[in-house]
Amino acid sequence: MQPTLVSLSAPPTVVGRSVRTTHHQNDLSDFSPIGQLWSRYLTSDFPSQIARGGERIYGVYHEFESGQEGAYTVLAGMDNVSACDHEATVCLEPGRYLVFAQRGPKNEASIAAWRAAWEYFSQPDCPHRRRFATDFEQYLPDDTVELHISIE
Repeated sequence: MQPTLVSLSAPPTVVGRSVRTTHHQNDLSDFSPIGQLWSRYLTSDFPSQIARGGERIYGVYHEFESGQEGAYTVLAGMDNVSACDHEATVCLEPGRYLVFAQRGPKNEASIAAWRAAWEYFSQPDCPHRRRFATDFEQYLPDDTVELHISIE
């Protein structure tokens, strides 16, 4: 799968719940810190309390400590909502992104998109370099997950 290059000039702010983790702590299971974050987020009252209609669901990866191997923060949330005192907020960074899109059940599509991105960036002749600024998954209503990876 070849990614699509997009340039975002005014990306949204996302409000939700977050966790600090590392690549080594996440094994793509429901018991990983990211799996537990999504489980808590989706089973809580938070989405229904703030939803007004028209919001999009995001998974945002930011505050990278040292690229792929260091710690980073993951936020599960929505755009077009107001932040509560106990919620985390992240403004997605403008810039260039490669988009890896997958269709299917959300968890499986997200994992497939990440695997495609890892494979793409691990190629010795890869024409792009990751910025490790803000990467994000956008969950669309048609069961498509678009993974946006920030690039230089």
